[in-house]
Amino acid sequence: MTSDSGGAGPKTARQRIIEDAQLRCYDARSEYQQSSLLLSGQVSREQVYRLQQAVADYYWAIRPLRDEDPIRDWWDDVTLSEQWTYTVTTTEYEVQGSRAVPVEVTEEVPYTGLETLRDHLDQTETVTKTRTGMRGRRTEQVTRQKVLDAGVLVDISGVLDDAADKLGFSPEVKSIDHTDEVDEEDLEQLFEQGPQPVATDGGDGDGE
Repeated sequence: MTSDSGGAGPKTARQRIIEDAQLRCYDARSEYQQSSLLLSGQVSREQVYRLQQAVADYYWAIRPLRDEDPIRDWWDDVTLSEQWTYTVTTTEYEVQGSRAVPVEVTEEVPYTGLETLRDHLDQTETVTKTRTGMRGRRTEQVTRQKVLDAGVLVDISGVLDDAADKLGFSPEVKSIDHTDEVDEEDLEQLFEQGPQPVATDGGDGDGE
């Protein structure tokens, strides 16, 4: 089941869901990239969290079509980000004198397959926070949504764009693509928009 959003006729419910999620991801990615440039990379955790939520929505919008021919095999094999890796330890044997001696070898391997996101986008983490009040300073353990590295999220959003494109979902939008550079026109538009409200969903009131 593929669909060309530029064709005639009414859109299916799935097409509308994917295109809406795609546009939200484009907006979140553009907002992050522009803010990152303006703030020399010092973007707030809340803004990165919004990008992660947009990526998650995009993923869940496309996932029901993962068994369609254009993406069936690709879905489980695609590299998500060269920046997002895990450690693999294997045993190799070195010849020392007259014997083979086992040696552990570790390497960083990129995560592959979009199903990997199911295990990572909803993870939580426990952090120690220091709070100051009328009773003085105290520390406490706080559980919050785990946020992936922003560069990894941008890469994953590009992989999801590829999935949508393979399925034929390509709405016409003017946005900063994940491979584009931010230009002066983009910065002018950002200044014209003025300060944007900060969402607190999943964020932490103490900030970082």
